[in-house]
Amino acid sequence: MLLHGGVFIVFIPAVIVGNRVAKGIPRKDVWKVMLADSPAWVRQVFWSVCIYAVLNFVTSIFNHPTGIDSPSNVDVATVRDFSSHWMVFYLAAFVILYSEECRKRQAAEETVH
Repeated sequence: MLLHGGVFIVFIPAVIVGNRVAKGIPRKDVWKVMLADSPAWVRQVFWSVCIYAVLNFVTSIFNHPTGIDSPSNVDVATVRDFSSHWMVFYLAAFVILYSEECRKRQAAEETVH
């Protein structure tokens, strides 16, 4: 349950920053703009995790839980299904905030030179 709540702690500030960065940008280009100043590896990891989450969601539709429970009596398949969503939201928050930091550093370097 901590992972559920923790998403809001990191994602709300990321949404605020993301809205400021993407102001006036067409919806289809928002992620391009938000990720533009981040290193290539950040973009590759982000899109890879997004694809993984979609594939995990699709496979979870077809694979019903087998009844195997973890010691805490939480269905293992449910935790696996949620884990990809947690990964996407936490990573999206990181990517948005990291890209903004890269953008600020680049702007600071340009003003110095």
